[in-house]
Amino acid sequence: MTIKERTNIFNLCVIVFNVAIGLLVEGAIIALLMFSLSSNPNLGESMPIQVVLPLVLLVGLIVAMSISVKTVSWAIEKFNLHDKLDPKVVSKYQKKIK
Repeated sequence: MTIKERTNIFNLCVIVFNVAIGLLVEGAIIALLMFSLSSNPNLGESMPIQVVLPLVLLVGLIVAMSISVKTVSWAIEKFNLHDKLDPKVVSKYQKKIK
């Protein structure tokens, strides 16, 4: 198997992982928001859901992206994928501190 083929498979796995982690984080955040609104009905009056929901989803997206980058970086290090993948892909996820 060539480096290009391994990199393509790695990228497909990362895409599936990103979608899954994004759905989990966004679902957890929406569930927490719904729980907090159901436990305190006055909370919905003080802050309109139309304003809060986009901000909460943006925060969830940023959290999901940071979890994804850290996890993929850990996987590259743990399974020693530096020499098995395209160096451009590895440098995208790991920054070398000199």
